[in-house]
Amino acid sequence: MPDWSLEGELRKAARADNVESALRILNLLPINEQLATLSSGSDWVRGGAETYIFRFDVRTRSGLTIPAIIKAHTPAIGPRSIDESLSELLRRRQLLANGGIRTPSLYYAGNGIVIERYLPFSFVERFAEVPTQSADRFRLSTELVAIAIVLDEHGFAPIEIIGDLRVDESGDVFMIDFGEDLGPPNNRPNRLQNEQSVSSWLKQHDIQWSYEAIRNEAVELLRRRRNA
Repeated sequence: MPDWSLEGELRKAARADNVESALRILNLLPINEQLATLSSGSDWVRGGAETYIFRFDVRTRSGLTIPAIIKAHTPAIGPRSIDESLSELLRRRQLLANGGIRTPSLYYAGNGIVIERYLPFSFVERFAEVPTQSADRFRLSTELVAIAIVLDEHGFAPIEIIGDLRVDESGDVFMIDFGEDLGPPNNRPNRLQNEQSVSSWLKQHDIQWSYEAIRNEAVELLRRRRNA
């Protein structure tokens, strides 16, 4: 992208005259904060079969850092336009969020791009770091099963679930990919297809609790989120 700039993209997305105003409009800069720096760690890189990604951080004068990412949607050539394809991704995202799956804070979606919160850890990375018998390991296992339950409820048949999950600094688990790897929902629910995959993965990673105990907690977690 020879003439592309981060500042220009943000101004365009927010329809603002300057970067600080753009960041405020996009909710990337809190109302009580002043912009110190806008920095990026690298150039555009491929983030999946359908996306290129660009990482950047918003830093304020008080020392707050807001990590963010731009995803440029580049679907395969087909009957749908980029905007139509992006709308379908957003529909899937909202469907799963309504079901109780966490998704990253969304700052902007349009013109073929998504700007959202960046999450620092992969699920596999975080899962491997926490002690085997810890409450954190049980919590991550519960989140994983909850995600599988929701995917099965809506008939999603992702190519691979765990690779599409990220974890924030607090240990919360988020789904980040709603494209071709996830695929479309199906009116006929996948009876335990994703749960079976997740159960098998957990057994391979020395889980100290029964799957039934984890699943019961996952069902309760989803109930609380849906009733919130």
